[in-house]
Amino acid sequence: MPIFNKHYSLLFSALLMSGCHQLGEGQSLWRIASEGIIFDGQLQTHLSAPSIQCEQCEIKRQTDMRPSGPADYTLVSENHKLKAIWGKSSNAALYIPNNAGRTLINLAPDTETGVWIMDLDSTPKPLKVGKVNYVMLGADTYQVVISPNSQRTNFEYAVLVK
Repeated sequence: MPIFNKHYSLLFSALLMSGCHQLGEGQSLWRIASEGIIFDGQLQTHLSAPSIQCEQCEIKRQTDMRPSGPADYTLVSENHKLKAIWGKSSNAALYIPNNAGRTLINLAPDTETGVWIMDLDSTPKPLKVGKVNYVMLGADTYQVVISPNSQRTNFEYAVLVK
């Protein structure tokens, strides 16, 4: 009986190792943390994002002029689908291209709680600074991190599309 259990233990161990190897290979190069978007193990910023090395990626820089001042964006599409956004603007707003209608979402600071309030639909949604926040627009989920240095007139954020 002990030999029988030993064979099953070896088989089970081999299957586990194979499964772990496949999981490692299938993991995405993209993830988000409280610091921002990480691509291939490296934290990316608004300045470094244009140099991302990805064969299936298209990187686009865009500047919009608004009454409050300029807004700069770096957008990365992977296989023709929006994957990541880095934004820096002179007013507190998220630029998220989507099919749900609004692409520019204004935010207001809540000084008592230290969060930014996103006025979307009928229910305001709080977004915590330096944390991963989940936002649903249409059928897509966006993971948003607002930089701890963000102010109402100097606002930075990163968005990862899931």
